[in-house]
Amino acid sequence: QMAFALMRASITVKHKSWEYEEECRIVVERYGLYEFDPRWLKGIIFGLNSSFDDRKVVSSLIENPKWAHVELKEVKRGKGALNLKIDPCG
Repeated sequence: QMAFALMRASITVKHKSWEYEEECRIVVERYGLYEFDPRWLKGIIFGLNSSFDDRKVVSSLIENPKWAHVELKEVKRGKGALNLKIDPCG
């Protein structure tokens, strides 16, 4: 039980310094597909190492008009070794 509690905390607890992200996490007990209200998803941010194929798959999944409000963004390297920025895809 203790191991499960630690694992659950590691994916559900967020440090206060990241509050500005206004992130919502959905945790389910079993693998599989789940439906959720499209309004819950505001945007998708592709990481530095996301592949072209992954971006293509995600983009095709949100072509349905019910996902038209979802913003696609990507992480890019900024000036400086550790500087990252998030820009609209394109």
